[in-house]
Amino acid sequence: MLKSDLLEIIANGENSGVEFKRDDIRPEQLAKEIVAFANVQGGRILLGVEDNGRITGLHRTEPQEWVLNVFRDKVHPQIIPFYEEVVVEQGVRVGVITIAPGISKPYVVGCSMSKYFRFRERRCPTLIWTDWTTIFGQSSKIPKCPAPVLNGQSAFWDWGLWRKTAWGARYVRLPV
Repeated sequence: MLKSDLLEIIANGENSGVEFKRDDIRPEQLAKEIVAFANVQGGRILLGVEDNGRITGLHRTEPQEWVLNVFRDKVHPQIIPFYEEVVVEQGVRVGVITIAPGISKPYVVGCSMSKYFRFRERRCPTLIWTDWTTIFGQSSKIPKCPAPVLNGQSAFWDWGLWRKTAWGARYVRLPV
């Protein structure tokens, strides 16, 4: 990415496809942002940029290794990101993490069903039931809900069929 492209992205501010993060972000918080992007249409995380667009730069000694470790240790199923650093001025670098839309949805932080995240109004809340069915329906590994969603709740979910899938066997512990 060119410096001019980066500065243009920063000037346009955060949106549903761009998130600014300080360099001192915790691994769990970064993983949450990664999962949110992977579960929808993808996006970019700019490390070393404040929420107001001020560039503070990277201060870690090995930022690329740290980012790849977060992807490896915290995001499941694993994703291989595109990471690059852009020099803004002498001694000031910004890390750009590009996340493609996930092909193995849903993605989770760790291995817990309660840790599915999806962007909604510039924050990453835990998903509600209708979001789960939307993500599961987008996955080729998990069958769609066989009935319409009524009043914000699914009228029927075929748990028996879902449990037989790879995701169901891994995450759902229901009596047979």
